[in-house]
Amino acid sequence: MISEKDKSLVIDKSKIRREKQKTRQAIGQIMDRLIVTKGIYFDGRKDNTIFQEKIGTKIYRRIRKEEHISVIREPGGQYIGHVTPASGIGSDIAKCILKYLEENNVNINELEAIGCDGTATNLGWKNGVICNIELKLETKTVVCIILA
Repeated sequence: MISEKDKSLVIDKSKIRREKQKTRQAIGQIMDRLIVTKGIYFDGRKDNTIFQEKIGTKIYRRIRKEEHISVIREPGGQYIGHVTPASGIGSDIAKCILKYLEENNVNINELEAIGCDGTATNLGWKNGVICNIELKLETKTVVCIILA
């Protein structure tokens, strides 16, 4: 089977690890298409973010505060990812979340619930995140308020 000329059938730890990783990714992609998202939950915080600023020929490291929103889907409590909206207002956060879900092929056609903490940015009746998501999806959802 294995000769000096043809060593393609040799198996080592790395080859097994790579094949396991490929199989996990393939199964994960299939499962992502099959799972119907019934609810999304999100929470945000302002973090210090390091960025580079070029002044003349020099590059300086600067720090600025950015809003980061983590998004989870149900069933299964699976972490979808995090988004960084342009600002901390409800309409920007909603646009950013919906865009991220669309780009990552998360099926939200049968969305029933949206969960978040009870801040005015999230629950506002005019410009809250949930209000904007419901307007864009043209549906009503159950609101789950998370207390921490």
